[in-house]
Order: sequence, then structure tokens, then C-alpha cells
Amino acid sequence: EQKGKIGITLNAEWWEPVSDDPRDVVAANRAIEFSLGWFADPVFLSGDYPDCMKKTCGDRLPRFTEEESRLLKGSSDFFGLNHYSTHYAGRQNPCVAIQTLPHEVALLFHSSGSYRKAFKSLFSVIVGNNYLKDIGVLTYPNDAEWTYTDMGWAVVPWGLRKLLLYIQNRYAPEGGIIITENGCAMKEKNREEALDPNSSPALAKLKFFHGYISEVHQAISEGANVKGYYAWSFMDNFEWSLGYHPRFGLVHVDYKSQERTVRPVGKWYSKLSKENEIPPLSFVK
Repeated sequence: EQKGKIGITLNAEWWEPVSDDPRDVVAANRAIEFSLGWFADPVFLSGDYPDCMKKTCGDRLPRFTEEESRLLKGSSDFFGLNHYSTHYAGRQNPCVAIQTLPHEVALLFHSSGSYRKAFKSLFSVIVGNNYLKDIGVLTYPNDAEWTYTDMGWAVVPWGLRKLLLYIQNRYAPEGGIIITENGCAMKEKNREEALDPNSSPALAKLKFFHGYISEVHQAISEGANVKGYYAWSFMDNFEWSLGYHPRFGLVHVDYKSQERTVRPVGKWYSKLSKENEIPPLSFVK
């Protein structure tokens, strides 16, 4: 009656092969199938989990009944995508694993809030059967030229383009792809720095959105059926276990006074929305 559309949104990062070696290409694809494919294949492709998951996990992986598969396949009106970052992936390599260990511990600490929890999580990965062991893929060091958000996530705009084209080629969702979340939090010392268009965090936010939305445009020109894009987020907000620390908003919020002020990137995004073309970075200066 209301002619609405209902769809699932999946969070996915892009996994780029660390080299052209076929073993690294297979590993990167396996990382995508064990993350995005785990949920997308049953809904948009086959009504079942990816073959690599079924072969690796065996009886530990639940099985769909024929009726469940029938209900799942084609049940989403569009492909919703949350995307924030990209990684290099490749085959297992003990030397690289040792090299990346401090970075992995740091990420676990950032998400858990304590080194005790971080090492507990790491220990659970090493001992016994678990999801990461099943994947059997190694995360390789990032490109030295990549920059990072306040969350510690690498800023890699071309990763979104590759992910959109992957989704289009593998799933060709009938309702198209809607990017339901994409954005960044940048470390700001105070309100003044957040609103200064020439400050480092303001410029970093501008470059993030300019880069990622430009790559969305390129993906569309290469055949990706992207129907929409939503920036995360409209205003600074409560970010799960990290509380009010990360500020993703296009609008700055003074949590004490509740005053809302549009950031430079918010003005840039407003112009983009009104004119349906990507403004230059210099627009807000």
C-alpha cells in the first residue's frame, strides 16, 4: 500500500590482494567471502553460505532447509552497504604475522579498552577452532602512504569503488546498491579547530568525503548500480562502546550546551546534494 522497500544492510571492508600471486588473490577473495559473502550469498546469490565456508567449517556451520533457502534468496529489495576501510590480505606467512602483531594488538585494545581484554581476544584466536582460524588469511601491513581516521581505520577511497564493482559483478542486486553508511571521525582538539576550514581535521574530513564519493561516481561509470549514498553521520553522536569520543558528524555538537554548528564538510556536502556534482575541496575555504 505504501510502496516502500525493505532491505538488509551489510558492513564490509575491501580486501585487496597483497600481490598478484594466485595464492594471495585466493586469500583476499576468501576474506571477502568469509565476511560479506557469509551474509550476502544466502540473500542475493544462492540461498546458502559460500562454498569455501561450507568446506572449511563442515558440520560446525548450520545448514539451511530448502524452505529457508527459498525464503532467503531474493528477500531483500536492495543491497545496503556500510563501508569504512580497506586492508591488504594474502596467504599465511609467519614472518609477516609477527611483524603485524603489534598493530593487531593495538586495534584490539582500541576496540576493547584494555590490554587484558585485547590479549584475551588474541589468545582465543590462537587456541582452538574459531572464525579467524577458519578464514586462514593474513592481514598484511598497510600502504605507508595511507592516512588514518580517529578510529585507526585506513582511508582508502579506491577500496569502496572495488567493493561496489565486486558486489555488482557477484550479486547484481535487482534493487541496486545503497551505501547506508560511509564517513569518518577525525581527532579535533576543540570546537574552534573542528569548525576552522583550514585546520588539519577539517581538511582531512573534506578529503575523505571528496575521495570516497568520487570513487562512487567512478564505480557508477564502470557499471555499479548505486542508487544512493548516506554519510555517517548527520551529527556527532553516541558511538557504541566508544561513547561520545569519536565525532563522525557533518554537524558539530557541543555536548554541554547542545549547540549544533555545521562543519566545513557539512557545507561541502550540502552543495553536493543541491547541485548533484562534486564540489572542489577549495569550496569551503
